[in-house]
Amino acid sequence: MVFAMALTGIAMSLNYKIMNLKETMDTFINGLTLMLLASVILLLSWTLNNIAKEMYLADYLVKTQGSR
Repeated sequence: MVFAMALTGIAMSLNYKIMNLKETMDTFINGLTLMLLASVILLLSWTLNNIAKEMYLADYLVKTQGSR
C-alpha cells in the first residue's frame, strides 16, 4: 500500500512536471531516510518498554522512591 502511494507520488510529480527525475528521486530517498530514522526510534522505544516491563522497573522505582 505504501509502495503504491510512493509510486503514485513519483508519477504525479513527473507527470505534472513539478520536479525532474533527479529531484524526484532525491526527494524520495530523503523521505525514506527520515522514515527509517523514525521507525528505528519507534522500534527502540518499544524494545525499552518491553525490557522495563520484564524487569518490573516501575515496581522497583515505586519501592525505592517510597523509602526516601
